[in-house]
Amino acid sequence: MKKTLLILLTFFLFTNAFSQPVITGMVLDENGISMPGVSVLIKGTSIGTITDFNGKFSIKIDHKDAVLVFSFIGYSPSEITVGNQTSINIKMVPDMVGLDEVVIVGYGSQKKVSVVGAISTITTKGLVQSPAANISNALAGRLTGLTTVQNTGQPGKDDASLYIRGRSTWVNASPLYIVDGVERESYTQVDANEIEYFSILKDASATAVYGVRGANGVIIITTKRGKEQKPEVSLSAQYGLQQPTRLPNYLQSYETALLRNESFINDGYTDDQLPFQPAALEAFRTHSDPYHYPDVDWYDEVIRKFSPQSQYNVNIKGGTKTARYFLSTGYLNQEGLFNTQKHNDYNTNFRYDRFNFRSNLDIDVSKDLTFSVTIAARLEDTNEPGSTGYSGAENQASFAPLTRTPPYETPIFQKNGKPGVGPSGANPWLSVNGYGYTRNKKDVVESLVNLNYKLDKLTKGLSAKALLSYDSYFIEQKRYSKKTATYRLDSGPDEEDSYTVFGEDTELKYDGGYISDFSKSYFEGSLNYSRSFGIHNVTGLLLGNMESKSYGDDIPYRNMGLVSRLTYDYADSYIAEFNMGYNGSENFARGKRFGLFPSLSVGWIISHGNLLEKLPFINFMKLRMSYGLVGNDKIGGDRFMYSEEYSYRDSWVSPSLPYFGTSAIESQIVTLSRIANPDLTWEKANKFNFGLETNFWENKLNTSVDVFLEYRKDILMDRNSIPRYLGVKPPAGNIGKTRNSGCEVEIKYRDKIGEDFNFWVNVNYSFAKNIIIYKDEPENKLQWQKEEGQSIGQFYGYKVLGFFDITDFDGNGVLNEKYPLQLVGEAPKPGDFIYADINGDKVVDDRDKLPIGYSDIPESTIGFSYGFDWKGFDFSMMWQAAYHVSLNISSESLYEFCEGGRVQDFHKGRWAYYTDPFTGELVDTRATATYPRLHSQSSSPNWTINDFFLYNSSYLKLRNIEIGYELPIKQLAVLGISKMRVYLNGNNLLTFSEVKQVDPEGPGYGGNRERGWNYPQLAIYNLGINVTF
Repeated sequence: MKKTLLILLTFFLFTNAFSQPVITGMVLDENGISMPGVSVLIKGTSIGTITDFNGKFSIKIDHKDAVLVFSFIGYSPSEITVGNQTSINIKMVPDMVGLDEVVIVGYGSQKKVSVVGAISTITTKGLVQSPAANISNALAGRLTGLTTVQNTGQPGKDDASLYIRGRSTWVNASPLYIVDGVERESYTQVDANEIEYFSILKDASATAVYGVRGANGVIIITTKRGKEQKPEVSLSAQYGLQQPTRLPNYLQSYETALLRNESFINDGYTDDQLPFQPAALEAFRTHSDPYHYPDVDWYDEVIRKFSPQSQYNVNIKGGTKTARYFLSTGYLNQEGLFNTQKHNDYNTNFRYDRFNFRSNLDIDVSKDLTFSVTIAARLEDTNEPGSTGYSGAENQASFAPLTRTPPYETPIFQKNGKPGVGPSGANPWLSVNGYGYTRNKKDVVESLVNLNYKLDKLTKGLSAKALLSYDSYFIEQKRYSKKTATYRLDSGPDEEDSYTVFGEDTELKYDGGYISDFSKSYFEGSLNYSRSFGIHNVTGLLLGNMESKSYGDDIPYRNMGLVSRLTYDYADSYIAEFNMGYNGSENFARGKRFGLFPSLSVGWIISHGNLLEKLPFINFMKLRMSYGLVGNDKIGGDRFMYSEEYSYRDSWVSPSLPYFGTSAIESQIVTLSRIANPDLTWEKANKFNFGLETNFWENKLNTSVDVFLEYRKDILMDRNSIPRYLGVKPPAGNIGKTRNSGCEVEIKYRDKIGEDFNFWVNVNYSFAKNIIIYKDEPENKLQWQKEEGQSIGQFYGYKVLGFFDITDFDGNGVLNEKYPLQLVGEAPKPGDFIYADINGDKVVDDRDKLPIGYSDIPESTIGFSYGFDWKGFDFSMMWQAAYHVSLNISSESLYEFCEGGRVQDFHKGRWAYYTDPFTGELVDTRATATYPRLHSQSSSPNWTINDFFLYNSSYLKLRNIEIGYELPIKQLAVLGISKMRVYLNGNNLLTFSEVKQVDPEGPGYGGNRERGWNYPQLAIYNLGINVTF
């Protein structure tokens, strides 16, 4: 027995001698309050723990040289060497980029850690990295849940369309734009140097306070304000060169003429009817006679290789304990791409000039009262070419002549030095030089006064706020026109020159214009409450607002509402938030003008408890969930649709009709043009959101995942199921329904190697897919052509099975009976498309169209960025991708010789099988054809929307790349300079897509873009410098 006790005693002493010391302690915040959920990690190992609910911890160490690392979201990490200590108490220091980081929410701000809504934010640094003149074009790929679609690069008119979490309505899916707490008509031309935060509010928890205007999401811009500091002056200057990201690759005259002949052969013309005989072909090939047989690359002649852009900005900020200020002024000049003549007193090129000014002033009138005032002005001057010389709709597109005019049409100038003209009457160079110009001026003044009064004398944490704003917009257009005579060379190559002159030269003159104005006033008053009772934290908001907008002589647009918010969190761990908007609009009938839009959200910061104690590498974890109802009053249609509308006109009345009188006389007729719908209302969106935020490894890795679902109803639409023989158009009704769902993922990693090398990687992914649940469609509409079950913007067209071959026709050109009868365009011939007979009725017609491709905006977008800084040098790069999106290109951008126009490089891949009448050679491309046979007329059966011509417009773009260097401060101090940085950056430098004719980004159907008439999107190469005094 003694032996056994001796062995046990020896074992106990041995293990005790080699046992690991246990370190205990407590972690407190800056106010001395215990902090649960703090990560305590032994540096260089994965061994760790977290503090309990009382802020206490206990951890075993291997040796006294061990270093404990304390980390918590919102606080700076702290390191303590254990040494001979057995108990360690530590007070954490807040880190402004973490817990105390402010997130802008509707009608206020919150600490990031306590936010339970779905919100994404970008700061000034992310915006100014892009040299894009328009801030809407600097956002692509930077924020989860935001889809940007830029349609044009035209200076001053290049706003991108923004969609938050895709589209849930086919009427108006634009978000609400708020600048400094006030809805603004325009935000895209705000100078990025003035912006502090750019936030998007996505779920019902974040947008319910905007009630009837929040269903499409909200974009909030907060401008910079002064701080208590010495005056600081920041200067920035940039100079860049712009060039198109995509231009069509048109063929020269010789190849164009060969294919033009081929199209005539395909359409049955005889050899002597071909437009280009051997002599002309040889002249095109050898360029022997540039006046009779010109070969003009119109894009090369009219569009410059590069056009300049410059931006300058001066910011001044500072303040004392009682007054703070921020002043900013900026100037932007963006020149157009056209190669125009330099006239003495005017320019016909595109051009955009913008002058910005902003003054933000905050004054503490007393310890309780703060007075703030903001004055912002923006003067915009836009120039563009006048009439292109085309009639009708072509005047709307300066690029139309470039797409329509063949290279052999005419030389730019004839032998006599006068502008040339061909059979179509066009000269693209003259279209941008010879018809004058249009000038648009826009003056914007935005003013805001804000009073904030602390009411702690009544109860601690209570304050009152009053805000009043007034905005005015003045727009003026002036058109200046002139005419230029053109000359057509009529004589042959061996004859004395003779010309036919068209038109005459005239002086530039004023040719009309217009003036319009707009003003908006807004008022809000609110009570705010924020107070802590031990571990109980409560905030509240009660706000009322009114807004009135006036457009010229129109009846003002007015709305008003009430807003409330109540938040509660327990021990910084359990959060609940209730939001409500109660809004009214004069656009609806009495009794239907106001609506209630509530939301409820909850959050649980799991890392503030003991649940993750065995996972010390997880520093922060928060679950959040929200559900609510929001509305959209941008429902389309006319105003006051709750009332009947009558039209009045003069007309001749026949005596045989039941009108007054016995003979045909001029009478006044009043007719019912609109039936009233007194039940008209706004769209309603029920939204659900679930989110998870997690930080790992000393907060180096941050992740966020959101899943959302939305049901939208009461979408306004025409009643298409009611027969037309009703006799009058039935009133539109709130009957449409959709479902929209998706997910968002964001991953950020930041670390350092050694003392000087810091690097970061960010990845974000957004997916949103909508489905039409109900749309009032004609009863006899075929099931596969209905929009129900499809996405908004879905394309419909024919399914292409291949090309007809010569063996599919008999000797008389009659199609084999095994194929259905095709009634699309003219009768098909070898080389034309074979269309699928979807309904099996042996006839291909409109009833065989079906959904093809995807929608016209991306379902999925990805942003990937990375960068580093090292000893003053910095580098960053950002890529953006979009996929599951389709683009329909037609007319001049795709079809051969459309409107007598041009052909591109891809037309050389056409289907062909014929014998060249001039060389006798067999032309056979059937085995390699990637395009149908060429036609000379617009009746081609191939010229219709189908899945062959509907492009997959998914793309990958290098959105931004930048390299910079910050000069050492010591060398600059003698000049009073505290910071100087020079940099080189670029925007839209690379684009990868199967779409080659135009930039793949943009709306997929209709309008000038699909015809190639839009101003191209731009790549920018930019050099800049920032100096701070």
